[in-house]
Amino acid sequence: MAARMGIVAPNGIAQKAVAKITWGGHIDPKSIQYFEDHATSTSIGDAVKFTAMSQIYGEGRPSNEPCYIRSVKPNFGNLQAGAGLGFIRTIIALRNRIILPQANFRFFNRKIDWANAGIKDGWMDGWIEK
Repeated sequence: MAARMGIVAPNGIAQKAVAKITWGGHIDPKSIQYFEDHATSTSIGDAVKFTAMSQIYGEGRPSNEPCYIRSVKPNFGNLQAGAGLGFIRTIIALRNRIILPQANFRFFNRKIDWANAGIKDGWMDGWIEK
């Protein structure tokens, strides 16, 4: 088992394993266009989680078909009562066919290889037609 930084710290190996089990080989992760994430809001935690997600959803994607990742956490903070807000925002994005920029976004995490991730975050917006 991989060493962890703490009981609540993201574990990239475990996240990839959970995603593999979840999809069960029936859904190609490259077909996912949008991912609503909780975000740890820590420099190291977000890098670990983002790296795992980019390996699942981003590797091998054409550059013109990225997976967009967002989180409502910057809008409201870390509150359990708002757990459904990410789902609601996803429904709004699907309905209106637009992905809104990340709220309160100021800079990219330098621990993340954004250029080669196959995932877009932050100020980037748009929608991919398929």
